[in-house]
Amino acid sequence: MDFQNMSFMDGVVISLFSILIVFVVLLLISYLIDIVRLILYRNKDKKDDSAPNDPSMESIAEEPLPVPADKPDSRTAAIIAAAIAVFLGKDTRFVIKNVKRYKTPLSEWETAGIKDAQRRPL
Repeated sequence: MDFQNMSFMDGVVISLFSILIVFVVLLLISYLIDIVRLILYRNKDKKDDSAPNDPSMESIAEEPLPVPADKPDSRTAAIIAAAIAVFLGKDTRFVIKNVKRYKTPLSEWETAGIKDAQRRPL
């Protein structure tokens, strides 16, 4: 094909063919990215499924619980729900039915530090 004496239809055909090649290559790149994602994240899904059966978690659940102090507010429940969601690492739908706050023995210095931190804005 002589590019000096090319007709308008030859230019249209070459342009359409080039556009087709570009989209096919982009589609192949998209599929390669999906395949790599499946390969990389397949192992993490298996680890997440085995985490609840961890024997160390069973020993934590068997420990006796201290006496509850007072009822938590909605902010505390939201913080606990966020911590559980991050720990599980998946989109889980759970409902917190009851939250019990347990009194821990704090020294006067620790109590004063907590109250001071709550009083001052960040």
